Amino acid sequence: MKKISQAAKLAQRLLTYLEGGFTLQQAAKFTSQETKSWDREFREKLKLFNYDLEKGYSPEEAAARLRKILPDFFLELFILGATRGTLVEALYSLKDYYEYQHKFINRLKEKLYYPLISLVIFIGLIFLMVYFVLPVLLSLYDDLGLELPKMLKYLIFIISHPTIGRVVLITPLVIFGGCYFFRKQLISQVKIARLLLVIPIIGRFFTSHYTALFLQGLYLNLKTGREIGRSLESSALLTGNRYIILRNKEVIKMIEGGESLTKSLKKWLPLDENCWDMLVSGEKAGKLLEMTDFAGNYYKKATEKMLDKTLAKIEPISILLLASMVAFTALILLNPIWSLFNNLTILF
Repeated sequence: MKKISQAAKLAQRLLTYLEGGFTLQQAAKFTSQETKSWDREFREKLKLFNYDLEKGYSPEEAAARLRKILPDFFLELFILGATRGTLVEALYSLKDYYEYQHKFINRLKEKLYYPLISLVIFIGLIFLMVYFVLPVLLSLYDDLGLELPKMLKYLIFIISHPTIGRVVLITPLVIFGGCYFFRKQLISQVKIARLLLVIPIIGRFFTSHYTALFLQGLYLNLKTGREIGRSLESSALLTGNRYIILRNKEVIKMIEGGESLTKSLKKWLPLDENCWDMLVSGEKAGKLLEMTDFAGNYYKKATEKMLDKTLAKIEPISILLLASMVAFTALILLNPIWSLFNNLTILF
C-alpha cells in the first residue's frame, strides 16, 4: 500500500517539473527537497537517486536506488520511458494507474473498518464478561447454594477446561494472525490462488479485479513498445495471483509457437464475448493497443460497480451480525441474573 501511494505521488511530482521544462536530474533534485511530501527513508533514497544522476549514471543505474521503496512495475516502465525518450508519457500512464490503485484500496479499507472494529469490540466484551462478570455471578450462586443455569455450566466448562478453553481463545487469534502475516505466502499457493477465483460472489469480484489489473498492465507495457512475451509476464505479475501467473506462462509458450495473442489469451482469460470480439477485431486491424485499453477500463468500471454492490450488502449484514453479537452477550449475562432472581423469589 505504501509503495503504491509513493509511486502515484512521485509520478505526479516528476511530471510537474518535466512539463515545466526541467531535466530529469533537476526534477529528481527538486522532488527530493520536498521534505513534507516524503518520509525519511524515501527522501534519502531520492537524494541518492539524484546524486547518481548528477554523477552521470544512466536512469536505469540510478533507479536501482529505488528498488525497495517503489513497485517493480513502476521502475520497469520508468526506465523504458527514460531510455526511449517517452518518459512524460510513461509517467502519465503510471500516475493514472497507481492513483486508481491507491483510491481503490483506500475505499475498500474504509468500508471494511466498521465490521472489523465491531468484531474486535465484541471479542473484547466477551473477554471482559468471562473474566470479570462471570466470577461475580459464580460466587453469588455459591453463597446462596443455588444451581447454575445449564448455559452457564457449559460456558464455565469450556473456559475452565485446561485444553478446550485455551483452544477456543487462541484459535481465532491464530487464524486471523496467520492469515494476515502469511497472506503473501498463502496467495502464492496455486490452489489457494485458484480458490479465490471460484468462490461465489467473492470469486467474481477477484476475477474482475485481476482481469482489470492484467489488461491495464498489458496496455501500459505494450504502449512503451515492450516485447509481447515480457509484457504478458509483467502484466501477470501485477495481479499477484500465482494461478494467473502460471496460466500466463502457457499463453507465452503458445505465442512463441506461432499462435495469435487473442487466441492464446482466450484459453484462460474470462472476458465477455463483446470484449473478445473487440480485441480480435483490434488485433486484425492493427489497433490492439486501443482495444486493450478499452477492455482494461471496462473491467475497471465493472470491478468498481461490483465493489459497490458487495459493500452495500456487507453493511446490513454487519449490522445483523453486530445485533446477533449483542443478543448473544445479553443472553449469557441476563440468563443467570434472571435465574438468580427467580430462585430468590422462591426462597423468600
